[in-house]
Amino acid sequence: MNTENLSNPAPEAVAADARNRALRTFVQGLGIDLLAAVCIVLLPAVSSIEWTSAYWLALGASVARSLVQALVSYVARFVVPPADEGDEVPA
Repeated sequence: MNTENLSNPAPEAVAADARNRALRTFVQGLGIDLLAAVCIVLLPAVSSIEWTSAYWLALGASVARSLVQALVSYVARFVVPPADEGDEVPA
């Protein structure tokens, strides 16, 4: 059995895994951003707070954070590959 291919996956497989991880991380972050947006919209509806540009800036910063988080996830997949199933993961 050739174990070289198991320890060194093809570059296409690594890139596909990196894209998958980045997309998953982005969707998770976007979900948090949407929840924050709902809270931001509901807050003025139940109180006397006015909708200002500060709300839009906060929402934009939150979405930008999600994009940066997804990019870091993508790059991290190349820098720190996942452990093999047989490898012991440090606690």
